[in-house]
Amino acid sequence: MACSASFSEVPVINVTCNNIKELWPSLVLALKTSTFVALDTELSGLGNRKLLGARSLPDRYTNLCEVAKTRSVLSLGLSCFKLQNVGQSCISKDVSQADTVADTGSQVHVNQWSFTVQTFNVVLLCSEEYTVEPGALKFLVEHGFDFNKQYSAGVTYHRGKEKTDTGGSKSSKAASGPTARQLFEILLWSEVPLVLHNGFLDLVFLYQNFYTDLPPTLQVFLADLAEMFPSGILDTKYAVEFVDRLPATYLEYVFRKWQRRNALQASTERRKVSLEFGRLPANSDHVTYSHCGLPTTCVEMDFIPKAAVLQDLVCLSFAGHGWCNKGKQCPKSHAIDLILDLDGIKAAKGRKRRRKQREVQQERVEDEMEEGDENTSTNSDGSKRVRMNHPIVGSSPQVENSSPLGESDSMDATGDSDRSTNGRQASGTETDFDITDEYLKTSFQLESSRSGGHRAGFDAFMTGFIMACIISKHTSVEEGLERAVGASIKLSQLTGMDSLKNKIYAMGKDHPMTVSKSNFCSPSRNHRERIQKLKKS
Repeated sequence: MACSASFSEVPVINVTCNNIKELWPSLVLALKTSTFVALDTELSGLGNRKLLGARSLPDRYTNLCEVAKTRSVLSLGLSCFKLQNVGQSCISKDVSQADTVADTGSQVHVNQWSFTVQTFNVVLLCSEEYTVEPGALKFLVEHGFDFNKQYSAGVTYHRGKEKTDTGGSKSSKAASGPTARQLFEILLWSEVPLVLHNGFLDLVFLYQNFYTDLPPTLQVFLADLAEMFPSGILDTKYAVEFVDRLPATYLEYVFRKWQRRNALQASTERRKVSLEFGRLPANSDHVTYSHCGLPTTCVEMDFIPKAAVLQDLVCLSFAGHGWCNKGKQCPKSHAIDLILDLDGIKAAKGRKRRRKQREVQQERVEDEMEEGDENTSTNSDGSKRVRMNHPIVGSSPQVENSSPLGESDSMDATGDSDRSTNGRQASGTETDFDITDEYLKTSFQLESSRSGGHRAGFDAFMTGFIMACIISKHTSVEEGLERAVGASIKLSQLTGMDSLKNKIYAMGKDHPMTVSKSNFCSPSRNHRERIQKLKKS
């Protein structure tokens, strides 16, 4: 499959106890050769949300530890992104003139970040008793989780410290084949950066379920993580909340925003992320496809609906937070493309206005040039004689945006800052077209086709794609790497990642948690014992 900046479906390889031996070599190779691994989990419950949002981070950690010791991981998503090429590619656009994918023009160079991607969804079954919350079950069923498959074919595991039989060896069940714990060990051995979205919860569950018993304090836990992941942990929610400052930062919103921008406006941003989905297993039963096609009508393509009407259709609670307590009973739309269109109306109008100004400028330049030809006469000796006119103010032919980040970045910076506190402000000016039945039908059909996509595998892919876009926007490469093909390019070879490394988003806080060793505490004993065993094995 060729590399492309646009994709309508994502292949996810489903791993169960029935095929884990067959898929194990591919899993291990994908993890070991990745530039980074994006991860997501589906859980059997979260406990008391108020306790998880305690004001004190140490208290929050303590409460979360109790939840992780009594709940289980139902599925584990791993999306392995391998950066193979960073270079220049030509596309048929004129950046100074084109704003939409419909525009055509001369050839220009675009920075292209080419990734090979393999995504796995590991179905898990905890072998010990665990708490299952009705709310979590309802949510998962509504989003396509198959509990029959989990109980019949889940890869079994046990929580906490590694268990041994009476002979002192690993249990026979664990030794019979690859296990979830061994998979986590491979991730640690690979020493690749770990990417999460709002990852504090995932990190606590990973530690307790696949590594060893959690340490008693937050500082010790963070010190353990620093040794477990020496290449760093990256939290995309921190990046989009504190660096890009998007109006909403829940996973689906950020993914769709970046996907639309990457596919529909790659030319104006002068960079794009191109994906090639890696080799898939011969048995098609192991693979499912998560659909994520883009709309044919959206604000990026100058289909601008009336904001007041669209605002009345969209559920603003879901639009702002990715969650609505009414669920599917909500009378308003949760369609993510409608939400993005509403957020993008002001910026889209600004793009059209600037393009119109450029067209007027270009016409004035051309008129002046024609007038200059008319004012040129010939001297008696055959030389040209030109009659000089007063210059037209603002007629400079250099109309291209000079921002090194490209027009879309400056557009977002101005567009988002003027929004209301919930990020959505209706405009009183007229727009190009009313909300038609076809427009709504397209958005709802896309939403319906993706209703089964909220699984750990696809969520991990969304997280990884966001990270790839962040890399393309905020980093640069060392000299010579832009032509590297075949071998994986390491994140440590990119300039600009240090500011994002080891910063974990903390809900309700104006600063992140930092994953690092403290001078006032040492890593835990359980971790020391576990890491020594891994190094010897």
